[in-house]
Amino acid sequence: MSALSGGLAVARRELVGLFKTPTALLFLVVFSALTSLVVLGQADLFARGQADLAPLFKALPWLSLLLLPALSMGVFSEERRAGSIELLLTLPLSLAQVTCGKFLAALALAGLALLSTTPLWAAIAYLGAPDHGAILAAYVGALLLAGALLSIGTFVSALTQSPASAFVGSITVGFVFLFSDVPAIRAVLPEALTDGFARLSFAAHYEAMARGVLGAGDVLFFVGTTATFLFATGLVLRARRRARRAPLVPLFAAYLVLAPTLLPLFAGWRADFTEGGLYSLSAGTRALLEDLEAEGGPLEFTLYVGRDAVAESPRFAGFVAFVEQELRDLERAADGKLDVRIVDAAPLTPADDEARAAGLSRIPLGTAGAGKELVFGLVAENAAGDRRTLGFISPESEGALEHELVRMAYELDNPERKKVGVVTSFTDENAPGHPLTGGLAGRGWQVVENTRAQFDYRSLELPLERVPDDLDVVWVLHPKGFDDATVQALAAYARAGGSLLVQLDPLSEIDTTGIDPEDYTSGFVAERESFLPGLLEPWGVKMSTRRVVADRTLGRKLPAGTVGNTEALTMPHWLTITPEHYPRTALAQSLLSGLQGLRLSSVGALEIAPADGLEARTLLTTSGDAMLLDVSQVQVVREPEGLMRDFVAGGEPFVLGVDLVGMAPSTGASPEATAPMRAIVLSDVDITTDPLWVSVSDQPGNAYQAIASNGPFFARVLAELAGGADLGLASSPRESARYLRPFTRLDALEKAAEERLARELSEARALEAELSAALLAAAEEFDGRDDTLARGEIDRITAELKLARQELVALERDRRAAVEALELRLTRMAALAFPLLYLLLGLLLRLRR
Repeated sequence: MSALSGGLAVARRELVGLFKTPTALLFLVVFSALTSLVVLGQADLFARGQADLAPLFKALPWLSLLLLPALSMGVFSEERRAGSIELLLTLPLSLAQVTCGKFLAALALAGLALLSTTPLWAAIAYLGAPDHGAILAAYVGALLLAGALLSIGTFVSALTQSPASAFVGSITVGFVFLFSDVPAIRAVLPEALTDGFARLSFAAHYEAMARGVLGAGDVLFFVGTTATFLFATGLVLRARRRARRAPLVPLFAAYLVLAPTLLPLFAGWRADFTEGGLYSLSAGTRALLEDLEAEGGPLEFTLYVGRDAVAESPRFAGFVAFVEQELRDLERAADGKLDVRIVDAAPLTPADDEARAAGLSRIPLGTAGAGKELVFGLVAENAAGDRRTLGFISPESEGALEHELVRMAYELDNPERKKVGVVTSFTDENAPGHPLTGGLAGRGWQVVENTRAQFDYRSLELPLERVPDDLDVVWVLHPKGFDDATVQALAAYARAGGSLLVQLDPLSEIDTTGIDPEDYTSGFVAERESFLPGLLEPWGVKMSTRRVVADRTLGRKLPAGTVGNTEALTMPHWLTITPEHYPRTALAQSLLSGLQGLRLSSVGALEIAPADGLEARTLLTTSGDAMLLDVSQVQVVREPEGLMRDFVAGGEPFVLGVDLVGMAPSTGASPEATAPMRAIVLSDVDITTDPLWVSVSDQPGNAYQAIASNGPFFARVLAELAGGADLGLASSPRESARYLRPFTRLDALEKAAEERLARELSEARALEAELSAALLAAAEEFDGRDDTLARGEIDRITAELKLARQELVALERDRRAAVEALELRLTRMAALAFPLLYLLLGLLLRLRR
């Protein structure tokens, strides 16, 4: 009998034996029931609204730690208690065959237990579009974790003849290895061993796989740990056969030394199974890092982490590991031009002083953290001492983190002022003036004044025959009436790999050309819109002509008394985009994070269908409570009540800003593109003008104060464009994708229910109004008449009115009935499918006997 067939024969015998007793079925039913209770009950999978199995994979380590020892506790201890182990050891089987066979039987049963959770997978797949690759990788990680815990249980079982002792011992040893990086365990170890022992944490290695990334180091760690404990089990059995002591100390000493030493060698080898490679560096990131010059020495990125506080905050524990891995990946990709330091900023230490001096933020953890403050920030510096900081790295910024780190590296590697060429239809005669010479201060728009230390602005005269080669960005502002030569010059600049900021507008509030101050109606015929079809349409970008976006949710709120109004009003075409309405793309998160809101005025809607070779990413959008108004409506109907009277929202957001990166298409006889271009297109000119975001301050020594974040947004956009196409591609497609996988089927059901409710409510309220009017008319008609017929008519109308009101109440109560019914069906399916299947299997096996 070969070694393999012998081991499989033992595994088959053990598995059949487990199913002949209630042990296997009881384990499977309990595991399935507890999993459903935790995931569907405590974690409330459906209420999360996300099509992923994060609650399941978060709970599996704890469930495995508590339940898997029940499988392994009797593997050898029961044999020893029954006195049959001596007989087992005399069989014509090697110790390796016996050990591996028993282990494989337990692992197969654990695999069946994991299989019982797949109805949860089916449920979220029915409701939405989960990342199946990530879930599959997470299941592989869960099986590897189960194998490691079972090998520990098998080893402990070989040491004792009491299954109960083996159960407790397996949980204890498993807990130590599962959470070897927690402070309570590290505190009892010598300081020289703490870092090495922390690398043996099952949880730390499992978490990466639970996100959908199978790292070679993580897989080898679990395989090596399983093999080590199985080998130790063989040593124990061999020693018992020969009545000797097992040489366990050298084995585990070698394991504790070699595992932490060898694992970092495989840190860069991993397979990202997530959709789109959410946890892999993008091609743009790698290209930009390869192009770093790092004159004077490598860039230094120092991550300050308050380890003690992080350990007490489960919210940050996994995220800190992710950020550290991200930095290490960047360091490897930079090939010596970027050095990463990870420093424990413990309180009252020199590292803590450094973090304070760098201005890093501290976030209080409250009672759960015993009043501690969490430090988790980054300081990046070049050889010349220029510095960039991330005061606090929040889990909400995960999607934009790679982009933010790479932009910091680019800016530090290119610290000189960037050159910005300005092409605009505004002239010095236009009030309030040219962006470089006008503004409230008379020196230039405030967005320009605030960034003169960062950018060198240069005005390009029209008509433009050629864009200078030394410009980093071309700012195309309100391109009204640009001639063909200027358009072709801009297109040639794009095909050569240039970067452009293009601001269009269907109705520029700042453009007063042709308007008589004493006759506001002259603005109705004045040319105040700007389009650039010759440049943008070949790229796949259009702006709706003579249409202005109006949004009830984002419309500027006018307080009572602003325009003689007695109550607050909404001006729907003057928008304020707040943080909760920022798009959840990596670029938008990077450019908008920390900004409190943007103000726009009479903005247009962009239609995006990117040409071949170009990638488009949304930067700004409205809410879904928006519609398009004709330009004449906002010019003639100037009162908010008139604009809101016939408002009908389309339900879908409009795009107001887009980022384009890639190879610009050639048109006609124009030459092919020679390098990737970068362009950010905004459908509003007024967003960069002073009246929308700054006001004159009444504070001494402070001439202006910001009332919106338009200025910082403009500075970030120019800095982003100065990085070129590589920086544009240096945002991995993760974009918080694990958070943004909604239950589309539930959303559709709720939307249909809301539409039906709105329709029926409208009909019911109309009927209620009609009946109320009829009741009033009847009461007036029969007033003072003691007439049985009159009273009967009034009673009839009153009964109908009561019935109509009851129908309204019923409609409100049944609003979520369809959604709740579907959730209930899926909950029953996920919770009962496999327990019932296993019980049926047990019944069939019992009947066969």
